[in-house]
Amino acid sequence: MNGLFSHLNLKPSNPLTLEVLTNKLRERELHFLPDVTIPLNEVRVDYNLNIMLPNSERTFALNAHSKSQLNSLLGFRFDAWFEESSIDVKRDELNTRLKRASSTVKFRLTDYHDTATADGTVAGIVTPGFQPINDSIVTSILGFNIGHNCKILRANITQQSTEYVIAIGSPENQYAVGEIFRAIGISNSNVGAASFNLKMMFVRCACQNGLVVPAFDNHGKSASILITRKHTGKAIEEVLDRLHDSVTDISDRFRNGIENIYRASGEKVSDPLQALQFIVKNANQPKKLAQELLQTSFSKEPIMTKLGIARAATDHEGHVTLGLSQEARRDLEQSASNFIGLPYSQTIM
Repeated sequence: MNGLFSHLNLKPSNPLTLEVLTNKLRERELHFLPDVTIPLNEVRVDYNLNIMLPNSERTFALNAHSKSQLNSLLGFRFDAWFEESSIDVKRDELNTRLKRASSTVKFRLTDYHDTATADGTVAGIVTPGFQPINDSIVTSILGFNIGHNCKILRANITQQSTEYVIAIGSPENQYAVGEIFRAIGISNSNVGAASFNLKMMFVRCACQNGLVVPAFDNHGKSASILITRKHTGKAIEEVLDRLHDSVTDISDRFRNGIENIYRASGEKVSDPLQALQFIVKNANQPKKLAQELLQTSFSKEPIMTKLGIARAATDHEGHVTLGLSQEARRDLEQSASNFIGLPYSQTIM
């Protein structure tokens, strides 16, 4: 799927609007074929290790994501176990394990392929009850609520997921962080990698660093996560039903987030590595990432406050340097927001 478009040109000379993004997402979704739900033991691979489905003349290549899903279903790491084996041995072993499989799955298929040996790609292998939440439908409805000409600040497409951040209005100058956009961030995976998530965000104009708005309810839970929905049941219907109310009357929560950022800019941090370790741990990222963020991001702007630590954890340039995935960046942005909302004493491990 990366061959369709894995990133979008967001230069000032070529701005992307919500309407244009909707059209691009719709174009991408047109490449999906009807899902196939089938017992896994009826599936085979051919001489090129492409998936063959019963009653279909087409073959489908596995991408990195769907190969990982198949590994989990069959209980082994295919490439690691058979790295030195011939293609015949790999095919026979894989087919043997497929015959023994007991689960029923749904194949999410596309007509896109980057190999001459296959007719399409297995985009995902999910549970039979999985229901996609089409991004183009969500952005189209959002356009009626916040405006089709809203600026897109970030748009990333991977094999696993989509992520886009939509500006609300014009940037405003905030003393603690400089010029920022108030924004709506959406992450989604229609191939079984993550739930649908809609949240409030701040994005710095100078560096494109993003932060989930640090606004919290009376129980200390984030009030910036507007919708979270798994891809089951009537997923798309429920998301669309909640969309209008979710993005209406959220100005108070943005204001609360700004107040928490101001407070965090004055809260001193005694041990920046320990603070980064707290954020990394709560983002479910490898422990070594804290040291890497300290060296690549915090060292550029070593501000010993909670806001300074949050900046380092969400540093876009540092994330690119470290080769972090879209999913890792998203989780760090949420964890940094939670870090700002907690008393510093509760973040000392």
